[in-house]
Amino acid sequence: MNDKVWEELRTIWEELIVELKKSEGNAIKKLCESDPEGEVKIIPWHKPICKTLMKVFLYMNGIKENKKGGWEEGKLEEGKSSMMCIIGTVAMFKLFNEHCWFKDYMEYAPRRIAKLREEEGINQGYGKCAWLDFDSLKIGTELFGGTIVEWIKKEPPVIAEHGNLEQTKGKDWCRNQKVPKKGRRGKNENREKQEWMEKEVVELQGIMKEEKYLSEVMAKVLMEEMSRDGNMNEIMRKLKERLNREIQGKKGGTRVQTKGTGPAPPNSSGGSKCDKIKIDGVSEEELGIG
Repeated sequence: MNDKVWEELRTIWEELIVELKKSEGNAIKKLCESDPEGEVKIIPWHKPICKTLMKVFLYMNGIKENKKGGWEEGKLEEGKSSMMCIIGTVAMFKLFNEHCWFKDYMEYAPRRIAKLREEEGINQGYGKCAWLDFDSLKIGTELFGGTIVEWIKKEPPVIAEHGNLEQTKGKDWCRNQKVPKKGRRGKNENREKQEWMEKEVVELQGIMKEEKYLSEVMAKVLMEEMSRDGNMNEIMRKLKERLNREIQGKKGGTRVQTKGTGPAPPNSSGGSKCDKIKIDGVSEEELGIG
């Protein structure tokens, strides 16, 4: 099971990198020309980060440009869709978090894709990965974040907008510039979802910035342990419990609990402790417990 999971992770990562490397067509450019709901004023300097994040969100949602210049949604298995969302999220925060206007367009892109679904008659969803609640997304980020970070370090991806993006990466001239916003419009439901997205962004930023994720080796060990129990609810319960313990031990802090749909981690201290895990030829530092 473990090898199959990591093969799937690697395949999805490579697919995403292919999308980021492509020169964007007119269809993607159009999504970053102007906000059809009039909330955000997009200026030329914003477009590189807007188009780049849009590519990631489109990939995460399984939406592709068709031969007619429109959009269509591919058929995805639930498991792969969830993995695409997790990997895309980690990639965005690791690769683009330091760029000016990152947070603004992390909020704009899913809202724009929701509008795109409406325009194209694609199965509705608020620009988020189908089937994946935030608690599961957070768990996936903590579990696989270190794996993606290590892949990025070993082989930095080629990004189509690299030259333009570098001009806005942590630069003083744009660091404190805010994206002009005209205030929120539309249904109350959409406004509530947008506010929820803003809270997600802040929390996921914290996970990646503070490195509250497991190393690739430790993640593999944990996945192997979890896979011995075939009941998915039990796997998720144990996974939350172990992540809470491992990350607290790694960073000396407490993992913030979320109000997801899954069962909350129990207060029990049962189960194997991280310092009892031993793998031949693997150091404690590699496991993330040294």
